[in-house]
Amino acid sequence: MNAGTRLMGKMKIRKLIFEDLQQRVDWMNNPHVYCSMHFDVPVLIDKTIEWFNRNQQREDRVDFTFYGDTGEIIAFGGITSINKKIGKGETYIFTNPECQCKGIGTEAMKLLCKYGFENVGLNKLYAYTNEDNVASIRLHQKVGYEIEGRLKQEYKDAGGKLKDRIYLGYLKQNYTK
Repeated sequence: MNAGTRLMGKMKIRKLIFEDLQQRVDWMNNPHVYCSMHFDVPVLIDKTIEWFNRNQQREDRVDFTFYGDTGEIIAFGGITSINKKIGKGETYIFTNPECQCKGIGTEAMKLLCKYGFENVGLNKLYAYTNEDNVASIRLHQKVGYEIEGRLKQEYKDAGGKLKDRIYLGYLKQNYTK
């Protein structure tokens, strides 16, 4: 895909459907995606189908597919750990590994935040990212998240070195449409 920034403003969002799962699995098995995410690889389609079926009736998460005008999938994301009593949820996003650093993740995150604040009625969205994932930190800050903390020695990288994770938060009071 060579869509780049021409998708800006034209990106659409819909809930994840069964037909999206193979594309999701393929991207999750790409080193450009899994190097900064926290899940075990290889991601298998049968396990992903089980995951998808288990999550269909859950009220504490929603998973999305982001697509362009032609219907081509360009990103996946969601809000997990939704706590309606407190009014917060954790966001995640990953884009087509061939189209990273082109603004697609930023646009997808904007749509995700809009959904969380306007449709779910959350007061706070938050995210965790690896300390060395500068692109993710910048993306979140561009949308409106602020760094709220650092979790020391929270995970091991591929070489076994303990590393920190950054906690970012975005309050509804700071949200602009």
